[in-house]
Amino acid sequence: PMVGAAIADFMATGADPMPEGGDHKDTEILPDDDETTVKLKELISEMIRPEIQKDGGDLVFHGVEDGWVKLQLTGSCVGCPSSTETLQGGIDGLLKHYLPDLKGVMHVDG
Repeated sequence: PMVGAAIADFMATGADPMPEGGDHKDTEILPDDDETTVKLKELISEMIRPEIQKDGGDLVFHGVEDGWVKLQLTGSCVGCPSSTETLQGGIDGLLKHYLPDLKGVMHVDG
C-alpha cells in the first residue's frame, strides 16, 4: 500500500524520475580515497555522467584496479550499439587526458 501511494504521489507531482545530480553514492568522495580516485569521481560526476544522462543512460563507478577504471553502463546504454564506443573512445580518452597514468577503462557488470 505504501509503495502504491508513493508512486501515485510521484505521478501527481510530475517530478523528473532521474533528477540531474541525483543520489550517486558511487562518486561520493570518501576520506580514504586516494588522489586518483577523487579526481575520477569528480570527472565522472561533473563531466561524464551528465552527458550520458542526456541520452537516458547512466554509469556506475566500481573503482580502480591496477590502473583500470571499472565502470558499469546502465539505463539506455545497456544494449546500445554505441556503448562500446562511448566507453572505449569517449570516456577512456577523456579520463586518460586528465589522468595519463591510467591504463584504460573496462566495463563490469553490476
